[in-house]
Amino acid sequence: MRRPCLAVSLLAALCLPPLAAAAEADLQKQVDAIVSRLRRASIEELFTAQRELTQLGADAVPFLKDQLAKAQPPAQLALAKALCELGSAQDTVRPLVALIEAKRAPELAVAAATILGEEPARDLPVTERELCRLADDASLAPEVARAVARALYFTATTDESLKKANAALRRLLTSAKDEGVRRDCALVLAEIDDFAEPVEGILKAMEAEPTPTGRLARVLLQNRSLRALLLRPKAREGSLNDKLLEEIKGRIQMFHVEEPLPDHILVNSAAKGMVNAVQAGPHPDRHSAYFDEEDWKKFREHISGHYGGIGAVVQFLKHFDAADTPLFTVVRPSYNGPAYKAGIRSYDRILEVEGQPTTGKQADDIVGLLRGKPGSEVEITVTSPGSAEKRKLKVTRADIDVPSVSSRVLPGKVGYVRLTVFSEMTARDLDKALAALERDGIVALILDLRNNPGGQLQSAVEISDQFLKDDKLIVYTEGRNKRVAPREEFRTKDPTTHPDYPIVVLVNGGSASASEIVAGALQDHKRAILVGQRTYGKGSVQKLFPLQATAGQSGLKLTVAKYFLPSGRSIHGKGVEPDIRVAYQAPFTAKEFEHLRETGAFHRYTATHFAQHKETLSRLAEFDGLDPAAYPGFDAWYKELGNGVTRDKARRLLRAWLRIVVADERGAEFACDSEEDTQLQRAILEALKPFKAVDPKEIAEYRAFALKPPAAQEPGRDDEPMEHPPEE
Repeated sequence: MRRPCLAVSLLAALCLPPLAAAAEADLQKQVDAIVSRLRRASIEELFTAQRELTQLGADAVPFLKDQLAKAQPPAQLALAKALCELGSAQDTVRPLVALIEAKRAPELAVAAATILGEEPARDLPVTERELCRLADDASLAPEVARAVARALYFTATTDESLKKANAALRRLLTSAKDEGVRRDCALVLAEIDDFAEPVEGILKAMEAEPTPTGRLARVLLQNRSLRALLLRPKAREGSLNDKLLEEIKGRIQMFHVEEPLPDHILVNSAAKGMVNAVQAGPHPDRHSAYFDEEDWKKFREHISGHYGGIGAVVQFLKHFDAADTPLFTVVRPSYNGPAYKAGIRSYDRILEVEGQPTTGKQADDIVGLLRGKPGSEVEITVTSPGSAEKRKLKVTRADIDVPSVSSRVLPGKVGYVRLTVFSEMTARDLDKALAALERDGIVALILDLRNNPGGQLQSAVEISDQFLKDDKLIVYTEGRNKRVAPREEFRTKDPTTHPDYPIVVLVNGGSASASEIVAGALQDHKRAILVGQRTYGKGSVQKLFPLQATAGQSGLKLTVAKYFLPSGRSIHGKGVEPDIRVAYQAPFTAKEFEHLRETGAFHRYTATHFAQHKETLSRLAEFDGLDPAAYPGFDAWYKELGNGVTRDKARRLLRAWLRIVVADERGAEFACDSEEDTQLQRAILEALKPFKAVDPKEIAEYRAFALKPPAAQEPGRDDEPMEHPPEE
């Protein structure tokens, strides 16, 4: 036996800790030495330092993190870039955002935004959210705002983020008075492949200049031409890089009885087939999609386009005074939009747009004529039902801002709020609406999320935060690939909440995504009870991938993560089950409503009675006591209808029509309808349960449904309680 081996092993074991400690101390000294010389460094010196820090390797990461928290802004850039290179990008986002928000040194802020827009930081969901927030900061210097928008574009995983990035750059371009700023904006827009005027014109004016920016403009224009050439069908011929697919492609082109399909069609079909396999696989995913060059181009145009409209829901409908010819009809105008301000009302007919007749055209083509740049005018010719008068109107197109929050106080001091979508302003507008309801003394709240398709995650988090106290988990996201979709938690932050009044949340099969997050979080934390039907089940996160194989001219939208509620429940594919399941029972069908509208029965009643009894009919539109006799001239009108409809259903149909007329008259939609909405009725009863002193049977508006036994909890229609018939 050779004893020296034991001695050597023992000596090595004894020496290891001191050597490791010495190595750590040496790393610490090296990091400190590099950082200490960066107090007044140039950008070039900072990135030289970053390379030195990166060369220290992964063992230096703890020391880099420690320095990042306390270093001066210039050094933070080098440390953040090094941490990104060493796989710790998640630790750099907040410091880089703080550096941008400090607004001290624009050149450092631009560099910080650049780092956020590059891999690996750009793959983090938190980066996209922070850049979205920064893109709304109007106080950023133009060069910083430009860098933030550029970074957001390359970070974006949703069309909403892409729109915001493009809109921010376009806004900077159009508002800039300095020619240098305009040129810089044009270069960035071209870099993200938006050459729409005035970008192309600016670049062409620059390309002959013997300067770096002139050369860049020339390269961008050349690259655009090259991409167009590469994407021509013949230029796309090539390998599928798979023996099976190559063999199938070859045999189709050689042996198929018809003229062989071009390579690019077969390749695109193969790509779509792979995504179709994901869509129809063991875990069906209808949200992932492949965009070929044409689809991607349309998608990009949708993102970069900035269009105004007249603010109206339109479709072809038949009318009692137009024989059997469907006319292009305004089903309802947006009450804060240009069409309503110009005098257009529900069911007015658009006969001409800019002198072109609408009959015989496709609805999409007419909508295209109505759309245009905000601020531009469009001339339309309209008529009203029962009138032969043709009115020529000049309507100024505008961006249509449809309010996402509506509210009112229901009898019994029950507050009602409806959210139609989760937009940037929804949380703020909800807070204002709740404050107003609370000043009016509400004792309970109904939050209506039915048919709300979702929207911004941050909006859902902020709204949940308004009702949840302390540090509570609202939702978290997680995917299989932890680099692209690590677990990320969203928790309450605001210590203040609205009062602890009872909350009932209304949901149905049209409640999706952000709606499900709010409903599920409030349910998990026992802050609200849910009434209605199971939600849609859209609980997944998609990321957009421009594809390098086509020079970024085709794309892949891929589901990369799922949402999980505080209890660990996945929303995706399952939805959120309400505590009390209640079906919506429609008071009549769309066909029944359309029959009376098309035959002119509604028009004849309002033409005869509305002007004379406006106040009475407006009150009945709110609540009619379920009494047909309350309507002036009802019996004579009902007699004209014949035997096809019962007296009670005729009352309900007439009231529905009057709610449209009254809404047009006052320029505001009705927030809700407790007289007909069976799900809302159950929500009201549940909201008032804790208050023994309040008896719904003693409230006139509630008596009829309060005396009924609870509706059966069984599957039923998930339709929205309509103020108007469905838009088919």
